[in-house]
Amino acid sequence: MIDQERKIPLNEKAYDEIRKLIISLKLKPGTQVNKDDLERELSIGRTPVREALLRLSTEGLLTSVQGRGFFVRQVSLEEVKALFEAVMILERPGVALAARRIQPQEIIRLSGINAELETAMARREFLQVTLVNSRFHRIIHKAVGNEFLTSSMRNLDSQYQRLAYLCFSKEMHANDLKQHFAKVIADHTELIECFERRDEGAAIEAITRHVHLFSSRVSHYLYPPVPNFEEVHESPVMGV
Repeated sequence: MIDQERKIPLNEKAYDEIRKLIISLKLKPGTQVNKDDLERELSIGRTPVREALLRLSTEGLLTSVQGRGFFVRQVSLEEVKALFEAVMILERPGVALAARRIQPQEIIRLSGINAELETAMARREFLQVTLVNSRFHRIIHKAVGNEFLTSSMRNLDSQYQRLAYLCFSKEMHANDLKQHFAKVIADHTELIECFERRDEGAAIEAITRHVHLFSSRVSHYLYPPVPNFEEVHESPVMGV
């Protein structure tokens, strides 16, 4: 709750609010972003909004076209496949490093956020589920302790969030959704336990299973599924 209540700068507020609009599809893929409309809707000035748009462009949620402004980036099947390849390559060594370096207070925060996520899931608040899940993983990304890896992982996470929310737009049987959410919480709980034990190998196994869980959800949304995703699991992984 501390994260939600802290006072944030206007550029951070603009970034958070515009990111929500993109993730929730209120700003639809392929559409042009109207800066004047955003300034009025968010009651935030031109400079913070522009800074937020530039940041979102860097993260790949927006595309900047010279002389025309910003457009919400489209999501293609090939990009989804590439996203999963990149996520698997970065997340596996990332959690291993996090297991070495994560601080006790960060592990406590992960447990609190996981409980918050479970509540949002029970209420079927899908945007909140997406955002809280991102907060969980971004704490792990910070705990990696490598600014280059952390930056790359966070950029991928931004793409992940929109894809996750997109998946909830396709109907899923209540029992299937409940089982999916239960597996997410279980994976998170296991990651927390791995960090408490400083168990790098088990953390790698947990995040591998977690990425595959999300891929199965995406495959349900996209059908036919992402081609050859299983090849990602067998591909060489950067050493730690």
